[in-house]
Amino acid sequence: MWSSKSFRSSVAAILADAKRASKPVRLSPRQQDVLRCAAEGLTVDRIADRLTISRNTADTHLRSVRERLGVTNNVHAVAKAFRLGLISYPHAIA
Repeated sequence: MWSSKSFRSSVAAILADAKRASKPVRLSPRQQDVLRCAAEGLTVDRIADRLTISRNTADTHLRSVRERLGVTNNVHAVAKAFRLGLISYPHAIA
């Protein structure tokens, strides 16, 4: 049982998650801007308009933020970013 392939891959996945969790997360200033906009509840289109970037660029930044934070959606990304102190409230976008 302990040597089963599925058990070993489960343990490997848990260890990889723990290793990722121990690394400090760093976001670029632009990723922080996009995430702050998402925290305000703006859609990708509105984020792009506010930051004068393309919709594709805004979406790419959000996808990258989700990957770095190890989450699957923007709501979770915002919550985790607040918890980690990566963004704060109130905030202002220059």
